[in-house]
Amino acid sequence: MNNSIQHFYEKGLVELSKAADIFYKNPENLDDFIDGVIKPLLEFGIEYVTEVLQDADECIRNSRQRRVSWNINRKEKTQLLTRLGNIIYERTLFQNKKTGKYSYLLDDVMGIEPHTRMTIGAEAALIEEAIDSSYRKGGLFVSMTDSVSKQTVKNKIHELIIEEQLKVPEIKKKVEVLYIDADEDHIAEQAYSGEKGSTIIGKIIYLYEGKELENAKSQRYKLIGKHYFGGVYEGRKGNETLWMKVWKYIDNHYDTDYLKRIYINGDGADWIKAGCVMIAKSHFVLDKYHLANRINVATAHLLDSSVDAKAMIYEAIKSKDRKDLKKAFEKIKNVTENEKKLKEIEESEKYILNHWKAVIIRIGNPEVLGCSAEGHVSHTYSARMSSRPMGWSRHGANQMCKLRCYKENGGKIIELIKKQRELAELAKTGTDDERIMVQEYIMSAHRKRALDDSYYIDRIQASIPGYTAKKVIWFNAHLGNI
Repeated sequence: MNNSIQHFYEKGLVELSKAADIFYKNPENLDDFIDGVIKPLLEFGIEYVTEVLQDADECIRNSRQRRVSWNINRKEKTQLLTRLGNIIYERTLFQNKKTGKYSYLLDDVMGIEPHTRMTIGAEAALIEEAIDSSYRKGGLFVSMTDSVSKQTVKNKIHELIIEEQLKVPEIKKKVEVLYIDADEDHIAEQAYSGEKGSTIIGKIIYLYEGKELENAKSQRYKLIGKHYFGGVYEGRKGNETLWMKVWKYIDNHYDTDYLKRIYINGDGADWIKAGCVMIAKSHFVLDKYHLANRINVATAHLLDSSVDAKAMIYEAIKSKDRKDLKKAFEKIKNVTENEKKLKEIEESEKYILNHWKAVIIRIGNPEVLGCSAEGHVSHTYSARMSSRPMGWSRHGANQMCKLRCYKENGGKIIELIKKQRELAELAKTGTDDERIMVQEYIMSAHRKRALDDSYYIDRIQASIPGYTAKKVIWFNAHLGNI
């Protein structure tokens, strides 16, 4: 530590002084001044961390406790990518006198597994950025001074086990009504061998207890108790898995005996309506957006008469009269000659009639709220995955959908990485039962898809009080049992 501080005092402060001189000569160049300050500070930070790690390794080498159980084998250089930058330091390899086991004791006390090349913080930073922007930018934001390739970022995201660990409350909430909005995003699949990729369906569900104004002065509403679920869940089994996650959350967080009704808002897709089979006390509601869209498709060609045609359809819906609805569509078809348009009208009529119960359930029922799923899909999925020309693998799309939902729920990426590294360590060193448990957990997660110049030194140490004492405390706390 002493060398890095002395070097900064002799060289770094000179660079800072030069940067200040440039600013005073040209005060309009503030950014140049800032750049001149950043460089020496970052260089000092890396040197300082490196020297502290070397100092800690030396503590272990010289300790009496270490000599009782461990022999020195050799010193090796290694590197570790951190939020600050790439730290290159020397560590000692030790051999246990009884077992013959080799170990880097410094890495052990820091909780760094063999072959780890990136800290948890750096890994979390690159994933956080990749969730919001791109794999390339994730690689650039991994640290302040270094970067990694977008392929590395992709690998980190693909390897991540995204399982939300929700704490079950001791007292469940008592609400009479819950709301579920469901929709999907159409994500372009990556093309292989020149062939055009198909479309990946990213499904999103969010559950909430109702709506309220953001504040007394606002006209905007926010959802109460909102929680997201999502991913690429394909086929009947995939749909069942997704809806079971929703039901499990409801069962864990709400008093289901007190709960009276759950309204599921959506566009009528089979996978959404399947929620009514999986979720007890639920009723499907066709959202206003898709209903209005179908009515517009059926009437847009009528030009000036479209307003009257729409009024007929809405009046039939308001009066809950299927016969009047059919009559309204019949009148529209009678004045339509274009065969393609006739087919669109018939499809709209069929769509509304097939969802008749889901259409009229909201009539005169103030308990039913409007659906905002389109906006949530746009914000949560489309902004990252489908609004820009890019292709995704099915696994990559599934991971990104889950990660975006996880973040919307307030999840911390660093906690996912810590959990994954804990499992990896348990898989190596745990008991037989623990190793089996970890293997089953990982397999299950993958199936679901699917991080001394004394004058100068005395002055600096005075600003870091108790440094030597802290080394002793650190050694006793972390190295006493080696």
